[in-house]
Amino acid sequence: MAKSKPSKKALSKARRHNPIRVPDSHLPSGSSRVEGSTSNNNNNTSGSSQQLLPVLQKLTSSSPSDRAWSASTISTLISNDPATRRLFLGKNVLEKLVGLLSDGVGSVRVEGSGALRNLAIDGGHEVCGAMYNKQVLVPLQALVPQLSERIQLILTEQPLPAGSEKTEGYLDGNQVFALAENVLTLFWCLSETSNKILNALNQMPGLPSFLLAFITHREKIPSGAVLAAAQCLYAITLDNPPFNAGLPGTVVQDLLTVVQSEQLKMLEEPTAVPATGKGKAEGMEVETEKTQAVQVVNEDKKSLLRVLIAGVLHNLNDDGISTIEGLDNRIVGPLLRPVLDVDLAQVAQEVVKTVPEIPTVSEKDAKEIKHIKADLRSPAEIKLDGIEKRLSTLMVALEVMTSVCAGLVDSEEAVGGGDVEEEEEEDDDDEEEMDMDGDADADEALIAKGREQVVDDSMMVEQPKRTGSTSLDGLMGSNMHTRLFALAQATEISYPPASGGLSLHPPSTAFLSSIHLRALEALNNLLLTISSYAPTPAPPLPSSVDDIASSDRKARAEWKHFVGSSFTNLNELWEGSFEIAKQLIGAGPEGSTSGKELLEMKGQEVRKDALEVLAGVWVGLARIGSFGGLNITPEQITGLTQVYSLLPSTNLKTRIISALATLSMTEGLPVQQNKVIGDLFISLVSASPPVSTEEIVAALNAIFDVYSDERCSYNEVFTAGGYLAALTAVVSKCKSMTRSVDKRKQTELRAQAEEAYENLVAFIKYRRSVA
Repeated sequence: MAKSKPSKKALSKARRHNPIRVPDSHLPSGSSRVEGSTSNNNNNTSGSSQQLLPVLQKLTSSSPSDRAWSASTISTLISNDPATRRLFLGKNVLEKLVGLLSDGVGSVRVEGSGALRNLAIDGGHEVCGAMYNKQVLVPLQALVPQLSERIQLILTEQPLPAGSEKTEGYLDGNQVFALAENVLTLFWCLSETSNKILNALNQMPGLPSFLLAFITHREKIPSGAVLAAAQCLYAITLDNPPFNAGLPGTVVQDLLTVVQSEQLKMLEEPTAVPATGKGKAEGMEVETEKTQAVQVVNEDKKSLLRVLIAGVLHNLNDDGISTIEGLDNRIVGPLLRPVLDVDLAQVAQEVVKTVPEIPTVSEKDAKEIKHIKADLRSPAEIKLDGIEKRLSTLMVALEVMTSVCAGLVDSEEAVGGGDVEEEEEEDDDDEEEMDMDGDADADEALIAKGREQVVDDSMMVEQPKRTGSTSLDGLMGSNMHTRLFALAQATEISYPPASGGLSLHPPSTAFLSSIHLRALEALNNLLLTISSYAPTPAPPLPSSVDDIASSDRKARAEWKHFVGSSFTNLNELWEGSFEIAKQLIGAGPEGSTSGKELLEMKGQEVRKDALEVLAGVWVGLARIGSFGGLNITPEQITGLTQVYSLLPSTNLKTRIISALATLSMTEGLPVQQNKVIGDLFISLVSASPPVSTEEIVAALNAIFDVYSDERCSYNEVFTAGGYLAALTAVVSKCKSMTRSVDKRKQTELRAQAEEAYENLVAFIKYRRSVA
């Protein structure tokens, strides 16, 4: 059962959701306001492209003010507007903007880096990869020592060289930190794009000390740059020994000093200047609201910095850089827990209440506002911005907690390599067997050739291996499973409407849906790690059979006591998990008979992801309650089989098979419910046309686990259901299935299929011998 661990960069990047990005599917069509409907796309897109040409042309103007204006305009136009972003990208805007990073005029560099920053955030990995191909790291690397030198002068209040303020390249303090924030954010986004880019960043001289300097001097540097540096440091230290080895030896102690101080000091954002032209009383009231909102924002920034540093400490602990014993339990966990104590339902209600309070702005007023430097956001807009920032912090905390809870060792054994030639010969010898596929005589011939079942534990459920970094008491002591479960519950605005269209507030919806997903990922890891302490699941034996080892009896009794005393809300979580499934599947659009249409709608992709992780949660809960204490109803078994048939995702299906296999071995499960599960497994291995190889392998392994002991309480299900004959009839089919898996392209799956086939033949022989 795979855990959800973001530290596996190659696997996690496709799932990772940038905390400051709203997915395109959650947004209005943007320039499709100009593009129009799909049917008229070509003509209107051409028209909108013509409108953008003057902006693009000014990027290469001889006038610095034109270049800066063009970059600034592009930065504004592409923000949360996927259609306009695609239009600009189609005009080779990246190459032009990358060129601005080396511009001789300081203000142009600032605006150019800002446009690239927005493109990196909103465009995601594809755009970041394109930036890398445009050699963006070359000017970025050149900016690191320049920024370091200039910031050092600012921090030490040393004067600039005489006459430098009159040069075109001069930047004042605010511009320096704005450029630094843009550069840091670009490093952050690029580091999460690919291992190739990450390796290039690892080799960049001075980058570790550059990032750390912003955190250690946080009291004198604007918070935006400090947080961008912390975000980048957290992302780049994730499962990255080459970079971590280049960090100063005092990095852990330095970061601990920051987060363990009673009052974390940062350069705070000043309160907004009140808008002019209002009555005195009204102006004071608005100013008070803004001041309070900004104070909350300042505290939220400190909270985010603590969470990011906690994440860095965990990354370094995972990598062996830290020698502090129990760092996750003693330091990282306590830093994260206060952030996780959020009532999302209340947050959603706050958003619903605040959105209507945003004042409408006429087009004329909007043009005038652009020329005013003061923050003219309304209190409602500032409040919503603060909510988004708190939700962003919560997302990062959940990501760190997901890694902290991942206490199991990954099973990533390399298979094959040395015996390819020999296996190819063997395959050639078996061509005749493939031609006999489906023949009963062929099945019997294969069974006769197969090995006998070895009387050992090789076909029993494999007990997962733990990393040993987190104790059972540490996992349960903070009631973390209850916290995470609460965060997985959907609110009224958690997902885009099932009827289509936009939610009330797309940014909040994007944050909330991602929070639910990350909470489920952390809960999945936590439950699987806790369940690894349970005795190995085994088919329950009737009371008349008395050959269970005394050590096994003791272990099972101790586990039952633990579940009864420390996991008192096991059934609450179990029942609630099905409510979460209903929230995810929901009711589809009008006229639909199931939630399948909803799950396949654009913008609802996160529902699929969450449902897949929820299947892992079911496995963890089933393992924890496998020796009693879990109340399983027929409706829940039926619900799991319905979820199985709902989605095409092979990964999801195999997880549900794993959950059902564990449930079918739960003590006290009625025989009839075991039969429902067993019939499903047999139907999968016998299906015509066949289901995927992964599903057949999972179903076969489940059958071996559940019906491995003829003395078990539900052996009658196996015998009366004709399972042995059904398995015998698919032997040659399974042989053919195994050989159809390309051993070079799908090495691990081929090995799993071969093992399942060998076990199938041995299992049939054994069951015949005891019939």
